Amino acid sequence: MAATTQALSPDFLTGGGEMGALIRAHDWSQTSLGPVSGWPECLKAALSLILPAKAQIVMFWGPEFVALYNDAYAPTIGEKHPRALGRPARENWAELWDDLEPLLQRVRQTGETVHAKDRPFYIERHGYPETVYFDISYSAVRDEAGAVAGVLCIVNETTERVVTQQALARAQERLSYALSASGMVGTFDWHIASDIFYSDARFAAMFSVDPEKGEKGAPIAEYFAGIHPEDRDRIAKAIERTLATGEKYAEEYRLLREDGSIRWIEARGECLYDRAGRPLRFPGVVVDITERKQVEMALRESETRFRNLADHAPVMIWVTEPDGACSYLSRSWYEFTGQSPDTGLGMGWLEAVHPEDRGWSGRIFLTANAKREPFRLEYRLRRADGEYRWAIDAAVPRFGEDGSFCGYVGSVIDITDRKEAEEALRESEERRRIASEAAQIGIWDYDLRSRVLRWDEQTRALFGLLPDDPVDYETFLAGLHPDDREVTDAAVRAAIDPGGSGEYDIEYRTIGLRDGVTRWVAAKGRCYFEEGRPARFIGTVRDVTAAKQAEEALREREERLRALFEQTTGGIAQTDVDGRFLLVNQRYCEIVGYTQAELLQMRMQDLTHPDDLPRNVALFRRMVEEGASFTIEKRYVRKDGSQVWVSNSVAPIRDATGRVCQVVAMVVDITERKRSEEAQKRLAAIIESSDDAIISTDLDARITSWNLGAERLYGYRADEVIGRPITILLPGDRSEEETSLLERIRRGEHLEHYETVRRRKDGSTVEISLRVSPVRDGMGEIVGMSKIARDITQRKQAERLQRLLVHELKHRVKNILATVQAIARQTLSGEGDSVARETFDARLFALASAHDLLTRENWEGAELSEVVAEALAPYRRERFEIAGPPLRLSPRVALALSMALHELATNAAKYGALSSPSGSVAITWGVAAGDPPQVTFRWVERGGPPVSPPQRKGFGSRLIERSLAAELGGEVSLSYEPGGVVCTVNAPLLDERETATEHAA
Repeated sequence: MAATTQALSPDFLTGGGEMGALIRAHDWSQTSLGPVSGWPECLKAALSLILPAKAQIVMFWGPEFVALYNDAYAPTIGEKHPRALGRPARENWAELWDDLEPLLQRVRQTGETVHAKDRPFYIERHGYPETVYFDISYSAVRDEAGAVAGVLCIVNETTERVVTQQALARAQERLSYALSASGMVGTFDWHIASDIFYSDARFAAMFSVDPEKGEKGAPIAEYFAGIHPEDRDRIAKAIERTLATGEKYAEEYRLLREDGSIRWIEARGECLYDRAGRPLRFPGVVVDITERKQVEMALRESETRFRNLADHAPVMIWVTEPDGACSYLSRSWYEFTGQSPDTGLGMGWLEAVHPEDRGWSGRIFLTANAKREPFRLEYRLRRADGEYRWAIDAAVPRFGEDGSFCGYVGSVIDITDRKEAEEALRESEERRRIASEAAQIGIWDYDLRSRVLRWDEQTRALFGLLPDDPVDYETFLAGLHPDDREVTDAAVRAAIDPGGSGEYDIEYRTIGLRDGVTRWVAAKGRCYFEEGRPARFIGTVRDVTAAKQAEEALREREERLRALFEQTTGGIAQTDVDGRFLLVNQRYCEIVGYTQAELLQMRMQDLTHPDDLPRNVALFRRMVEEGASFTIEKRYVRKDGSQVWVSNSVAPIRDATGRVCQVVAMVVDITERKRSEEAQKRLAAIIESSDDAIISTDLDARITSWNLGAERLYGYRADEVIGRPITILLPGDRSEEETSLLERIRRGEHLEHYETVRRRKDGSTVEISLRVSPVRDGMGEIVGMSKIARDITQRKQAERLQRLLVHELKHRVKNILATVQAIARQTLSGEGDSVARETFDARLFALASAHDLLTRENWEGAELSEVVAEALAPYRRERFEIAGPPLRLSPRVALALSMALHELATNAAKYGALSSPSGSVAITWGVAAGDPPQVTFRWVERGGPPVSPPQRKGFGSRLIERSLAAELGGEVSLSYEPGGVVCTVNAPLLDERETATEHAA
């Protein structure tokens, strides 16, 4: 024993690594073990073995189970290291103490060894709770007396392996459940060396093989017998290619069932090889795609019908995609322009447009495409022989049921000899891709007990999510289209209802939570119950967007004929070769005023105006005999006897032998255009005969029109200025003026009576009044501006003379008033006359203020509100309540009212409402209807000292009652109410002629 002690002391911690250093540095005097020097030899011996070991070892010593461990063990307790060293186990293993303590006590009390594999422990070692797994061996460490002094724990963490095994088991379980829940998936596994072909029951049933035999295995030849004879050889070659190359196997083919029915399937699989590279196994899945194939075939048939109709229509028809690229041009376009699909599709059609029209027409098209708006263009189009012809190109946007923009469908009509026409064909068409990869199946698993929802990558993709995005049931609801959310949620709840079947089969739309893409999804699933309660809800999802789009496209193409026929803004009529109507649309009935039933009993000749009939008949006969289409402008006689101008584009319809058997006509009402042409002629005559200068420019400020009035005003002839910039008329100091005008015109503003100066041809300047308006094209776009200019030189000279005279008048009146004031002050210079002198000065000042106001208005009168404001200027504005409509006073009345207001305000300040801090005055006026209208003006004082009638009336009262009444030609009354003075004025309102007469006088 002594020899052992000598060997271990004092270096028993040597080779103990980091933990040996921590134990050496630890203050053990504060623990139940005490200083290291007092430790028992059995403890030191055990530590000398534990510390250098590579196994994960912890020792719990004494009744408190004080923790001592080596470097290999430290990582397994995470953040508990190093604080767990030297501390009772209960402190740092509190969360699992109820589980750990019984194990430790069992070893300490019995001395037996406890061991287990993959033992779970619930522990918090990284700041969060988790379940971990260990292989454990707990054994006793005895002291010199043979008593158990500590517990030696050798552990090996197996968490990663256990979790992996559990995840694999769950994944296999979910896959099994999902395949079982989906009614559209069949699986197979061909063992190539033995030629035994295994399949599930669904797959075997598809191929008319006994399901039991399929699961036990059968030769592949029995399955090949179920493939349609026409596809059998192709599929055999595809399998051979996969075996030889290792490429993925993906084929679509038909199955011929025992009952004679045919089903389309898509099969996917791959070949697995042994180490020598020999084919070993060939597993895969199949999906029934019969419905999709039926839709595709119906779609192709509908497409063929549309192309046949478009190619025989009397107009050129085109279709674009959402990005504006042309994806279809009718045969008539190629025949007319000489283009081919290689040169016309995409944006190539613009090459057939006249170079001068190509830029702006292309911009209008791209702008409309960006705004998803209808548009209509008139441009020159090159015919196959090189001649340019005028054409109308009109189109409407196409939208899907979900509101998404699909592109345009439009038509082009040769309209040479005319420049405007009603909007051409309207039709609605949608082109969508319907082919997509089949069998893109996602798997989902909803644990209803823990409320944990698991989606695989494909399911996340259908909801626009990334592979690592978290999901829960709220994510599922948020990703559903708002219109489908309620019904889909109800379907889930019905499936997990214990009283239901547990089956789940629904189609709904998703809106990608990241990409915003709308997708159609077919979902199938099944709920599994435990003890009558829902436990697991598992199933599959499949992208059926392509099939839905194909169904929608089929419906729209089936409606294309009706839409083309009924919804176009032009009339369409079909007749036999004698002109008898066979078919008409509603627009044609509206143009001619007859019902469809009436027209089907009539001929084209019955409607045509007698003066236009001979030419129409000759062209019609030529078309029937030679097959030449024609366009004619003529008049129809409507049912009510009125006439309507129309443009008829007429084309033949041939039978199988090429003989003209029927005729189709596209009819556009051009009555308004005819009227517009006449109106334009009259407008042109008016413009040329106007005395005002009328000019128009484009948005580059270049002159585009110039009438005789402009020639007289500016001195330039039209041929001298057309095409030149309008700035030739601007003086040097106004060079920026035209730029400002153009900016305002581009915003759609109108400028009324804008006064400015312009330069004539001879260099002299002329003052003008200018009105400027935007000029718009047929699409409503601003393309220039029009200007109407009038010479105001004489008026401006008269205004300057008037201002000079008014200024002189103001100067002389002020001199006279100053002289009067000086005489009055000299006369009233006595000491007892100071009050009279102040009163006289105030009245004279009020009169001068009124004169100033009238002078500012060129002595043409003044607004009543301004007269009131001027008279009350010496007083605080908040003491007055003033209200009344705009009312113009003559100079004489304005002077009289100013003096009256002065007297009223002066008396109110001395004796009335304005002498009290709380007093106020209300001044109101209004106009009452009558012949002539009556003006009522009121001065009402409130809040002043009590009022009583005066013993005698002074000058001020007489001035108000007599002078003001005389000037107004009405009645003026002053009443001394106890609450305050009230002055009321009633007078007739003079009209403009009387006011003008007074001013002239």
